[in-house]
Amino acid sequence: VLRKTLTEAKKRRVETFIEYAGRLVDIADSLPGGSSLETNGRQAVYAFVEHAHPAYEKDLDRLVRKKISKGILARAVLDTAVAALVALTKSNGQAELYRSRYAPKRGPPSADVEDQPAKRSKDSDGRAPPQKEKALAVVVDRSAKQHK
Repeated sequence: VLRKTLTEAKKRRVETFIEYAGRLVDIADSLPGGSSLETNGRQAVYAFVEHAHPAYEKDLDRLVRKKISKGILARAVLDTAVAALVALTKSNGQAELYRSRYAPKRGPPSADVEDQPAKRSKDSDGRAPPQKEKALAVVVDRSAKQHK
């Protein structure tokens, strides 16, 4: 069941290529023998090639097969495949819609700063101006009178 989960694990739109590769390694690690077993690592590599970006599947497959035939470990091959895919797509793999929807909102341009209300000033001690102290003293006096 886990091996099928690994081979059929598709990249999510909100995932970057690195996050997807990490998720595949986590799945491979839960297989018998863990991710240190080379066949489990290769399954993760082939799942990445197949599902990360369909338009570049053949390019990645060619690269991966060449690296594995040289005896390079699957984890290193997966890292190479991620780097190659980032270079080919000139993107981190996260869906453009997701990035624009959840990007931090920008404030108004700095030219509009004059329109904003001025901040309250403080003394050099960091306290509020004396008017606030007077108001606070009145509240304290009322409080003392009520408790007598």
